[in-house]
Amino acid sequence: MPTLLKLIVKKGKNRFTDPEDVLNKILAMAKESYRIRPELAKSVNLVITLTIKNINVLQKILKELDNAIQEEIKAFPNTLPEGILSENTVPGIGPVYTAGIIAEIGTPSEEGFLRNEIRKL
Repeated sequence: MPTLLKLIVKKGKNRFTDPEDVLNKILAMAKESYRIRPELAKSVNLVITLTIKNINVLQKILKELDNAIQEEIKAFPNTLPEGILSENTVPGIGPVYTAGIIAEIGTPSEEGFLRNEIRKL
């Protein structure tokens, strides 16, 4: 039992406020679940494994896309009016969301419009 608890803490990166409660819930779910027929176990494990691999690949692609967006927005240093833009980002939002905001509301020539739109967020 302590081994499983240690695993939960380690894999949860110590983010669970009550890891023992998480352990109890996992054990309760395991008790209530039913066994997969042996002839299906291999294919179910394959599907789960491939799904996890897909999630990992998508997370990697998302990081690459975020990095690309951050690099691209650097090409537009004067996109937002002075005081709104700080190092290619809206304060408190970050460069990726800033790029999305710029893409959605554009950069009209009238600074007051853009400043008011951003403040609404």
